[in-house]
Amino acid sequence: MNYSFRRTSRGDDAIIKHVVRLSESNTKDLGCLPPAIIEERCRNGNAFVCLDGEALLGYILFSSQKRKQTIKILQFFVQEQRRREGIATALFAHFRHCAQDALFMELSCRDGHGSHGFWN
Repeated sequence: MNYSFRRTSRGDDAIIKHVVRLSESNTKDLGCLPPAIIEERCRNGNAFVCLDGEALLGYILFSSQKRKQTIKILQFFVQEQRRREGIATALFAHFRHCAQDALFMELSCRDGHGSHGFWN
């Protein structure tokens, strides 16, 4: 596995557009977040991505409340054709390491989409 993991920033226009496209094309699994919210979160560094070269394999979009020391994961997604390769596990481990100052992490999974097995 030769992937890179990093936080997004203002200059990541191509990656941010790809995150928006993935979110919009997977609303059944991810729910519906307005593109402007996704773009804002990504530009403010509230997204971690997994890349294979320039290709986006997955991402975690989140919000943070520093006062409450809480991070809420809004969307956690890995490209369907790249699932079962350990990408989600590695991406979440990287995310947890970078977010270790948070006292609480919050995540809600939608029923009926098989994502509950990842957390057990």
